[in-house]
Amino acid sequence: MSNENNQPKRIVGLKAIAEYLRTSPRNIYRWEKELGFPLHRVGGTKGRSVFVVVEEVEEWLKKIDLSSPKKTPPPTVFSLARRRSVTALVLLFFLVAIYFIIQFFSHLNLNSPFQNPITYEILGQMVAIKNSQGETLWSFPAYNTIIDERAWAQNPKVSLADIDQDNYNEIIAAPYHPERNQFILTLFDHDGRVIWSKEIRTKVSFQGLSFIKDFVPVRILFSSQPDGSWVIVTAWCHQVRFVSIIMTISLEGKIINEFINPGHLSRLLVVDFDNDREKDIVFSGTHNLLSGDGVIGILPLTGYSGITPPNRIEPEYEERSSFLKRYIADNTQVGQMKSCLRFHKPPYFQDLHETYAFANIKDFADQRLSVYFYPWRQLPSEIRLGFLIIFDQGLNILDAIPDSILIQQYNSLANTQPSLPTLDEIQEAITKNIFRWEKNQWVPVAKTNSRSAR
Repeated sequence: MSNENNQPKRIVGLKAIAEYLRTSPRNIYRWEKELGFPLHRVGGTKGRSVFVVVEEVEEWLKKIDLSSPKKTPPPTVFSLARRRSVTALVLLFFLVAIYFIIQFFSHLNLNSPFQNPITYEILGQMVAIKNSQGETLWSFPAYNTIIDERAWAQNPKVSLADIDQDNYNEIIAAPYHPERNQFILTLFDHDGRVIWSKEIRTKVSFQGLSFIKDFVPVRILFSSQPDGSWVIVTAWCHQVRFVSIIMTISLEGKIINEFINPGHLSRLLVVDFDNDREKDIVFSGTHNLLSGDGVIGILPLTGYSGITPPNRIEPEYEERSSFLKRYIADNTQVGQMKSCLRFHKPPYFQDLHETYAFANIKDFADQRLSVYFYPWRQLPSEIRLGFLIIFDQGLNILDAIPDSILIQQYNSLANTQPSLPTLDEIQEAITKNIFRWEKNQWVPVAKTNSRSAR
């Protein structure tokens, strides 16, 4: 018995040891590993029964002091450092993985033709931007009513070009904002993200009246320059006073040049008109200060300013000066244009004269500018009557061709009105009433033999 009483007291089994120390079995193993807890195993190997000697445990407890507020001993410095190292490595691994995943998909997108906008489609009031497969990438409201596709085709209001050489086309357009009832000139990235937007207004005033809103887009396009850079050319018309603005704008949205036409614009082209390897802005429309006469103007792509001549009341309109003076611009010079033509209404069929006798560019091809001029309108059918006039690059008249409707109507009238002038006389009157602005006055435009010009 004395030998047994002298044997150290043992506690056998993990559960009994944990109960003795009022902790969990998991902590017993952790204490052994981290704090040197005196845990013994039968046979001295893992996986066997464990026991402790009570005296050894009591001595260990005195060193560790488990009476502190912490119910479990703190980990060692080595353990904390190791945990932090593992956490940092795992975090670094995930960050590197995410980086390479982003790079991989970015590389795929840069080489994917399906994300590149190539064209667009008009859908009611909306414009859908599409890729080469005809799939819609994104869309925007382009007008406050159903879009007239025929008029849009004459003056597109969306242009696409890779202006920053990133293999994607950017888009310049003028979305309609119904909450403000305004069109806003906007440069889009290929994915529809807005790069910048700009409200169109002019500092030019007329009899003290400034136009700071109510402009609608007439034409919007990108245009390249000889050095490979790009600019934006755009034309807008005021919805109330029918005063138009032509602007060249930088890719950053800064106005480079601004030109005023006190009337409608029917069409605008950007072409190398005089074959000097530099593009020109060619526009057609009407002129309110000339009582609605038609006009053609040619501007350089950049470096222009001012207003379509004459910016004064012409002698033949003195009796209407009280009305027309509202279209005289304040403190604005007549523009230094490459050329400007006036299409005056001829003396015939004055009861059919249009209020606005539109000049409307048909096309510019083979160094010829073809322009429709409609001085007459037959009521109540609203049929316009006029000529197709062809000019050379010097804006000399090559030919004036009556359109088919005018011929039909003339033949019908000739049966009942034998005193009508002949078509040749009407043609001559048309050509004699086209004038060029030179040295602060209007001078007749020369007519060239069309056969010898060819």
